[in-house]
Amino acid sequence: MEWMKLQGPYSGPLLEFLSENRTNYDAFIFFTYLYCTTFFGLPLVGDRALLVPAAHDELPIYLSIFEGLFHAPRMILYNTEEEQQFVTSKFHTGAIPSDIIGTGIDVPEGIDPSAFEQKYGVRNFIIYVGRIDESKGCKELFDYFIRYKSETDSPIKLVLMGKAVMDVPENPDIVPLGFVSDQDKYGGILASELLVMPSPFESLSIVLLEAWHCTRPVLANGNCAVLKGQCSRSNAGLWYRNYDEFKECLDLLLRHKELRDLMGKQGKKFVEANYNWEIVEKKYLQSIGKFIASRR
Repeated sequence: MEWMKLQGPYSGPLLEFLSENRTNYDAFIFFTYLYCTTFFGLPLVGDRALLVPAAHDELPIYLSIFEGLFHAPRMILYNTEEEQQFVTSKFHTGAIPSDIIGTGIDVPEGIDPSAFEQKYGVRNFIIYVGRIDESKGCKELFDYFIRYKSETDSPIKLVLMGKAVMDVPENPDIVPLGFVSDQDKYGGILASELLVMPSPFESLSIVLLEAWHCTRPVLANGNCAVLKGQCSRSNAGLWYRNYDEFKECLDLLLRHKELRDLMGKQGKKFVEANYNWEIVEKKYLQSIGKFIASRR
């Protein structure tokens, strides 16, 4: 419990407001299971609460303090089928009504891959977008990529976008750019051959959706059920579980532009059909409507 308070953000006035106004609202929606706002706030209004847990197989979720939390809401809204399966298996929440919704993405106008290439002076690359962290699978990615380069004559480079909280190898073929603007992020994705996603822990990978919006295929960590599921449903990504599979999949994608183009088109179609804001908003309104109707 002390760890949870330190995890934050802890807001006494927020909890007081929830207690005093619990009957003034038809529904309260709590996002992510992991933080104080949900952990202390949801039980105060449990009979009117919907939870969007953003849960995945990570160490904190095995703390005993969360056992009761997942039984407190009256409806759970999941990001993916795999998240629903994990939570239902872990907490035995099958009797709680639930829906699978996801989220939308915001894309800037005028994405220009040539402007990105000119600005950063890099071409012929695969790209990683996100926090550069060992827990995100980045150490394994670096090891795999450096080994791949040593075993092949491929000129491909690895471009990194995001804050580094671990050491990045000093290697001429690994290009860390740090934080970039949304314009540069999308320009970089569109300029890349493909996006690589090595994280073992996800409830929904937004960067996969961003890559597919840009018609770029994905190479993902197949040890993450969520990433594997997203790639399978979209027909827009391959996945690896070890170095040999990483090498073969990367070789296949880099050798066959027509395959990359086809997978990218399938990815964009998948995102447009499931993850634009209009569709996501409609799903939320339907779920909230069902929830309120059931309470009444």
